[in-house]
Amino acid sequence: MSVAVAGALFFWPMMLAAPFMVKNYTITGFQVETIDRLGKDVSLDFATIESPRPAMELLRFSTGLTAGTRRGPDTTKPLYEAGLKQSLLELETLKKPLLVVNNKKPWCSTIKLSDNPDSAAYKGMVENINALRRKLELPPVQDLATQSTDQQWEAYLDSKPGLRQWVAAYKQQAETLKQC
Repeated sequence: MSVAVAGALFFWPMMLAAPFMVKNYTITGFQVETIDRLGKDVSLDFATIESPRPAMELLRFSTGLTAGTRRGPDTTKPLYEAGLKQSLLELETLKKPLLVVNNKKPWCSTIKLSDNPDSAAYKGMVENINALRRKLELPPVQDLATQSTDQQWEAYLDSKPGLRQWVAAYKQQAETLKQC
């Protein structure tokens, strides 16, 4: 057996043959589910040819869990929240090369997703964020790619209370200003 294991360290295909070189062997598979820094559920799979006891002791020591047990929502919710926060920061970074800014009319700024190689990463991050928001029982994310010009206009008015008063007083001029 030591020849098979030593050979497998230097020549990995030999690892496939190792079980056939030993008469009494047991392959035990393990799966550990964890949450990565972006809040995604990740599954780690590994196996051992030796006795499963050392691997199970290692898992019990490092996680505090026994086989078949899971952490409760009180433990996982903060991890999902931290992942959501990190994902939102990542989304802002991904958004920068896609953003078409209108400095004169910020409510007319858009995100150009077509004909852009960065758009797939951006869309994937939005999907990840929305999946996290569903787990946390929050509404879907609203960003420039999903907001209408009217929604952006209302958000702009909310950030400028004086402008909202002007819009109420001068409706026709406001409609002209609002047009992109």
